[in-house]
Amino acid sequence: MLITDACFGNDYEIILGFDFLKRFQCEINFATQNVLIRGESTPIKKYDVGKVNVIYIDNFKKLTKKLKLLPGQSSVVNIKLNNHVTPGSEVLVEPTINHHDIEVHKSICRVDNKGSISLLINNLSHRNIHLNKNTKVVRVDSDIDLKETKRNARRQELKAEHFDFSGVPVEAKQKLLDLIFEYADIFSVSLQNIGECTIEAPPIEITDSTPIQSRPFPIPVALRDNVRSQIEQLESAGILEKSNSPYSFLLILVRKKHLMIGDW
Repeated sequence: MLITDACFGNDYEIILGFDFLKRFQCEINFATQNVLIRGESTPIKKYDVGKVNVIYIDNFKKLTKKLKLLPGQSSVVNIKLNNHVTPGSEVLVEPTINHHDIEVHKSICRVDNKGSISLLINNLSHRNIHLNKNTKVVRVDSDIDLKETKRNARRQELKAEHFDFSGVPVEAKQKLLDLIFEYADIFSVSLQNIGECTIEAPPIEITDSTPIQSRPFPIPVALRDNVRSQIEQLESAGILEKSNSPYSFLLILVRKKHLMIGDW
């Protein structure tokens, strides 16, 4: 039997019989731990529930509504996960969308209290892009070795062309690359997979336990949408998070003179 929630959303689970599998040309390969559905392969997970052998398919996550991306726009999309995913846990998100003008980074996301994750979708083109409802965007896997997965994700993202080796002798270039890839944890090419150092947590010293409160700095109306978009991207990447803390952190905009409005 096959248990899946890919057909009727996240609120239901159904059992599919072999007649359904045969009709829709589904093939289960236990040797490779994959299932083939109309030519599309996806990994399977096997669970023992009492005496019944149950298989769970990691379904592809789809858009629940139509999405319009303006030229160069980044949009944060909330994706509802399966009921078996624990809030506060981390899941591996892999892009499956096949569109050369759409960028979705492979990343590790934390599940919020509502059982959802935030996903950043970028339009790399100079035209509007419309993504229809039920477009397959990502595949989510919760059964992962987080430490090793993070290291592998950074190694895969990191390329030699990301570094300037113009002053490095040819014979030393490969040795330097090997050293960089060995410590790939501290490098990053995207917000979704930002580098981190886990050796020691730096202490934060404050002189007074009294919360600091002050009025926010004014933000020009023309820049508010851009600021909101930047905050959403940082929140999606896990760099910022919403808080009810009485301590305030003022937002200060610093604009570079040679850039236009919206470039920061």
